[in-house]
Amino acid sequence: RFELTAMDREAGTATVVVRSPWELLMQANLQERWGCPFMRGKLIGIFRHALGVNCWATESAYEEGGEPVVEFALYRSSMTIEAEVKRLRAEQASQRARWLQEEVDLRTGQLRDSEARLRATLASMNSWVLTMDAGGCFLSSHMPSGAAAGRFPDVVAVGRSLRDVFPSEAAALIEEAAAAVRADGQARSVRYDVTADGEQAWFACSMSVLNDAAQGRRGLTLVIQDITAAYLAEEKETQLRAQLRQAQKMEAIGQLTGGVAHDFNNLLTSIYGNLELALAEPIGDEARSCIENALASATSAATLTHRLLAFSRRQPLQPYRVDPRNLVTGMEVLLRRTLGEHIDIEVVGSAGQWQCEIDGTQLESAILNLAINARDAMPDGGKITIETGNVRISPEYAEEQEDLRAGQYVMVAISDTGAGMSEEVQRRAFDPFFTTKGLGKGSGLGLSMVYGFVRQSRGHIKIYSEVGVGTTVKLYLPRSTEQTADRVEAAPVGPAPRGDGALVLVVEDDAPVRRVSVRFLESIGYRTRDCGTALEALQIMNEEPVDLLFTDVVLPGDFNGAQLARAAQEAHEGLAVLYTSGYTENAIVHHGRLDVGVHLVEKPFTRDVLARRVHAALGLARSRR
Repeated sequence: RFELTAMDREAGTATVVVRSPWELLMQANLQERWGCPFMRGKLIGIFRHALGVNCWATESAYEEGGEPVVEFALYRSSMTIEAEVKRLRAEQASQRARWLQEEVDLRTGQLRDSEARLRATLASMNSWVLTMDAGGCFLSSHMPSGAAAGRFPDVVAVGRSLRDVFPSEAAALIEEAAAAVRADGQARSVRYDVTADGEQAWFACSMSVLNDAAQGRRGLTLVIQDITAAYLAEEKETQLRAQLRQAQKMEAIGQLTGGVAHDFNNLLTSIYGNLELALAEPIGDEARSCIENALASATSAATLTHRLLAFSRRQPLQPYRVDPRNLVTGMEVLLRRTLGEHIDIEVVGSAGQWQCEIDGTQLESAILNLAINARDAMPDGGKITIETGNVRISPEYAEEQEDLRAGQYVMVAISDTGAGMSEEVQRRAFDPFFTTKGLGKGSGLGLSMVYGFVRQSRGHIKIYSEVGVGTTVKLYLPRSTEQTADRVEAAPVGPAPRGDGALVLVVEDDAPVRRVSVRFLESIGYRTRDCGTALEALQIMNEEPVDLLFTDVVLPGDFNGAQLARAAQEAHEGLAVLYTSGYTENAIVHHGRLDVGVHLVEKPFTRDVLARRVHAALGLARSRR
């Protein structure tokens, strides 16, 4: 229904209200309606003819009584449909241009943000990231900055090939892996090392496919990481594991050899003692010669067991302050006589030599063993240099070694100009019974004994060797902070002291050893009682006064020799105690050192040695009463 509500011919205006127009009825609701363009065009044509002027119309839609209504306002205008279409098209084109620019700006911002995130990610990776085209030419390169770029090469990669950028060996490794990645599309990684300015660095290069969708060709992405720290840590862990395995092996062998030495020393004590007692009897020359030969063999066997105990770090040490320079100087005559005239010996000392607290006798034995090994490495003659000096072991070096503390050490080095050792021989040098000498020319225990002695003394031993040049063995012994060296009593001379009839209680669970000990003591003037257990010993001491308790350290039952001695001395004031053992465990030896105030005679012992030790122990006990 059309209703002309106003019209002014002179002004060229008119108002038309249309109720329930068909165009609005086809539209969902008032808010979503787009108007009545067909009706507006029709009205513009009607009133252009009626008013005689060019007209244009606007419309507004509303509801009245629930009925849709459109009100058209017509007015004189130069606007034409053709001009309006042109304007609308221009407006739409401008809108599309604005929308397109907004989309470009949005995508550009997103790309810029993505690029920033990528750069931040690359920066956080501390990696060198490169892209390479299918022809092997680098397209891009992102190098980490700051400290992270320290070991990467300072090169321009873009536009260059692998061999222009990387060292030849590294380039060959990467090229081989790159060809495989291009072939099957599977990512790969290679490791390579580079030495620059004397410093070695390790890198890992990971490669993956970079597809060129336009040409269907495969480029590569390379991510290179500096793995030097991880590689060195891995190497260090490998070394520590090897050291642990070696330590466990040496400990297991040490426990075995220590146990064997204990039993063997008991046997040797009985053998040696009975041979010595037999030699004291009136016998013929032939029998005497046989016994003397047997004694010599028993002595060699005792030396072997002492070496086993030294290797197993179970020999009782009696450390005192030693000036190593004076000790080596005092050995020169012995060394020249032992090594022979074809060996030139040079002793080098340093001013301000520190002292070390160590068992000087065992150190002399270690130096002699090393010197003999050095001589054997120079059958045609050569030079041995024995050097003493002061060194400081750094925390970094100590951390890499087994059970070594940083600090001040005294160094004793024995060098030769012999054949040298291969790496394999160096790895096995301290293994017991390992020798490169011919059959019957070496027991393979010399270096093992030195190793055990140095470790038991809380020191460190290191071999430096080069085949065809020579070998240096360095002993590092903890420094003593005292200023003067202890004086060591000279070896006893003259006949062994006789006994004064004092009563000695012999406590030994091995019957043959007990009988030998009793016969030794009685033959030099002492009275004896004997038993095999600690409980029997306590009963005997309650029955009659005993002057000296001579007890094995290792005893059957709940009491060992040390516990027996403590109980006996508490009950019998002034009782002298002398221990004997072929293997002391931890009863009277702690941290490898003989406890203070302990008197010990090691098995196997001779009658003279026993006589002197008994005399000394009794004398000390009597002086304290």
